Amino acid sequence: MGPLRSVRGGQSVSRLHVTTTGNVVFSGHLDITSLGGAGFASQRTLESHWDLRGFDGLKIQTVPSSGPEMWYSLNIYTSARDNSEPGASSRVNWKFSFSAGEELVSPRWAEFKPNYRGKEVVVNPPSLDVVRITAWSIMCQSYFGEQHGDFHLEIVLVQAE
Repeated sequence: MGPLRSVRGGQSVSRLHVTTTGNVVFSGHLDITSLGGAGFASQRTLESHWDLRGFDGLKIQTVPSSGPEMWYSLNIYTSARDNSEPGASSRVNWKFSFSAGEELVSPRWAEFKPNYRGKEVVVNPPSLDVVRITAWSIMCQSYFGEQHGDFHLEIVLVQAE
């Protein structure tokens, strides 16, 4: 089982582990009380390099959830910075959101929206450079109080297509 993580003073926690069948389980607890309705829990890969030129997007397959419907996002990181904020130090990530009730989704690259510190970049949005992907993350966020509590997502497949 992966380590528990807590970020930015929040009380949300998450873990990531591989099942005996080879599926990946992302689970934890999404707390919204510590930060006034805000909250998120995530797990991210180590820095590496993926070159996905020649592919149009991804295929994401999950096991149907038996609990309450929760929304998750798959995030892609490159070395891009937010161009609208002078001196920005955080990286932009490209976010695609999906429900655990959707067993199979096939987002195209254009469906991944640039985000900076939790907000969509609308001024001078950078383009996703699929040749320079450096990391990936899976996230469950509160959407400012819209969802909270325990979550469990079993991922069967994430594949470029």
